[in-house]
Amino acid sequence: MAHLIRRVSQYRTLQVWAGCVRFRSTAEVGSDRYEFGSAKPFVDIPYKKGYPIINNMPEFLRRPGKGHEIIWSRHQQLGPIFREKTGVFDTVMITDVEAIGDFLRQEGKYPMRTKIQVWDQYRKDSGESDGVLTADGPEWQRMRSVVDKPLMKIKAVESYADDFNIVTAEFLDRLARIRGPDGDVQNLDVELFNWSLESICTLLYNKRMGCVSDTRSPDNEQFVKAVRSMLETTVDIAVFPPWLAKILRPSKYREFTQSWDTVFRVARQSVDEALVNLRSRTVSEGEEVGFLEYLLLKDTLSKNEIYANVTELNSAAVDTTSNTLQFILYEITKNQDVQKKMREELERSVPPGEIPTPVHLRTMPYLKAVIKETLRLYPVGSFVGRVAQEDVVLMGYQVPKGKMVTVSLYVTGRLPSMYDDPLTFRPERWLRESRKDGEKPSPFSHLPFGFGPRMCIGRRVAELEMQLLISQMLQRFDLEPCDQPPPDLLQFVVTRPKDPVKVKLVDRQPSTL
Repeated sequence: MAHLIRRVSQYRTLQVWAGCVRFRSTAEVGSDRYEFGSAKPFVDIPYKKGYPIINNMPEFLRRPGKGHEIIWSRHQQLGPIFREKTGVFDTVMITDVEAIGDFLRQEGKYPMRTKIQVWDQYRKDSGESDGVLTADGPEWQRMRSVVDKPLMKIKAVESYADDFNIVTAEFLDRLARIRGPDGDVQNLDVELFNWSLESICTLLYNKRMGCVSDTRSPDNEQFVKAVRSMLETTVDIAVFPPWLAKILRPSKYREFTQSWDTVFRVARQSVDEALVNLRSRTVSEGEEVGFLEYLLLKDTLSKNEIYANVTELNSAAVDTTSNTLQFILYEITKNQDVQKKMREELERSVPPGEIPTPVHLRTMPYLKAVIKETLRLYPVGSFVGRVAQEDVVLMGYQVPKGKMVTVSLYVTGRLPSMYDDPLTFRPERWLRESRKDGEKPSPFSHLPFGFGPRMCIGRRVAELEMQLLISQMLQRFDLEPCDQPPPDLLQFVVTRPKDPVKVKLVDRQPSTL
């Protein structure tokens, strides 16, 4: 009976979405079914009419950080495909997972992401090079082919585990020192940000930055502040053309450029130090080297391109990982049964007294399912966007070459047509042996790291960092909830909770370790 009631409820939910979620009957992209000329014209794609030039920008400015909710309501009002025109952005939004798959599979040899114009302008004004995140075309492919090996090859990524584990152990020591009498940790968002920054710096710069120390040098404090400021000010000015942002938000624009200046300065200093050290010794064939040494030895990227790639990877790797961990901690403290299953798996996989390693993690599918389920409900990368490389037909409409097409990961992760009980946190949906009958989520309804050649280059690194931290944390503490409502999501460059997640860390008894 309960199963029948749930199915009736889902049917009613789908009725609300009638006309909003459609499966492929006329949604062939680049197929023979539709010739481009016979499809409905681009201007006929539904959209909400706004003001001249700024279009729907006022709606987003009135609800800062709530773009995900606005896009959700647009899909409910306008259907599975519509145009969203906001400031400098004019993009086609889609939810139909079949159409998403068809479109992404034809993204071409050089996939193009949606541009952040103020980032491009900074490069022009400062004379800095593009990196793998901002470059396009053959230049992007050349850089990506170099950076891929140390960041995407499993063996290379697993070699960073020892350093990550050292940083994590020091971080947990710090949390144990600063927690309150009842075990609660204040400003967990800042603490996780600093842990994430320290972890990625050990990889990129092959040195410690002191971000998880109780006392940090003024230079380190300035670096941490600059990374946060760059991300936050991007949100404030990105919807404007750069020339208008300089006029309307002059103080924010200055802060934005000064933050990039600081991050680039640290990158240049670290790259130059690595180059001096490299010249002072002989590297034997087959010797393992750090990330910077690898880039310098390849001699494929110019020094300015190395500066740019290190800076961009540093900036992109911090908020994404730290905010995902906030959401993971919220869910596993709220759902104690999930935490219990995670610890049971951990104890089966990791012998007593040992620190988790990549070898152990290979036998921990439930931990990985928890991370995957968290990213379904709380996608820190808010959108997946591409620029159409050719004229295509998308759900019966013409989408000319050069137009942006975007998928809201917040919306697709909550589609009742794709997920049974979509608002319920249930990691088991990702385990083949635990799925309900007929339950098999489409890969194109879950794209937390993007898709294809332009997939997030830091995916494997981020997954390893999170798996090691959660594993060490569960070994050492029982995680208990604080009196806190569900996270109020804000979507800026990344998705984050409006208020920091609160967690109580209770030392585990020796008999349970």
